[in-house]
Amino acid sequence: MSLIQASGLTVSLGGGPPVLDRVSLSLDPGELLGLLGPNGAGKSTLLRALAHVYPPDAGQVSLDGLPLRWMGPGERARRIGYLPQAAECHWSLPSEQVVALGRLPYRQAWEGLGPGDWEVVERAMGETDTLDFIGRPVDALSVGERARVLLARAIAGEPQLLLTDEPVAGLDPAHQLEVMGLLRRLAGGGMAVVAVLHDLGLAARYCSRLALLHRGRLVAQGSSEEVLSAERLSTCFRVRVRRIDSPDGPIVVPVEALGRP
Repeated sequence: MSLIQASGLTVSLGGGPPVLDRVSLSLDPGELLGLLGPNGAGKSTLLRALAHVYPPDAGQVSLDGLPLRWMGPGERARRIGYLPQAAECHWSLPSEQVVALGRLPYRQAWEGLGPGDWEVVERAMGETDTLDFIGRPVDALSVGERARVLLARAIAGEPQLLLTDEPVAGLDPAHQLEVMGLLRRLAGGGMAVVAVLHDLGLAARYCSRLALLHRGRLVAQGSSEEVLSAERLSTCFRVRVRRIDSPDGPIVVPVEALGRP
């Protein structure tokens, strides 16, 4: 059985037309799924529906065969890690305290963190190259540094399913590669990971499977060779790309904008 199964998801926001239209997909432990699509395709909405931030108007999401709507907020928080797009911190907390918020679903109200929790926090900060930020207020960090701290917070929750919305946005090239490598390692350790990405090259190189959204519908899913075909890239992204197979993995580079159809 798949870890997470989404069936016929339809989501409308504010009474308008569907932002997601009958989307179905599944994800197994050990998979890193790259969620692709042009602006406005419904990627962030799908991620929120998978996290039950947006309960769907139709269809359902199940985790280990149990519909998310049957789970309490605490159980969902323990089992699903969600890193939204352009996530922010509204308090001037030390970075390690922000990461420690990922352990709250495991604690009782007003209960402090134990030594085991702090070990998890330190490990998450080590994995995201944020140990040097201990003691530094999170609002004093750069956008990219803060993004890595928030990723560490999501990892510190030790979820079964990790949902990340543009996790490499705002990062320099080295940290983009490190974060994608980390997501792949987390999947290799048995976690199921979804990453919304705009960089087709990173998606092709690091993700075990890709899913392509266009105008609220899932139009393709599978390997990078299957999903990133010239025809689909032309139709959905209006670009022509150059693909090079290298020893380090496929390299996909947009080389020409095709304009409006």
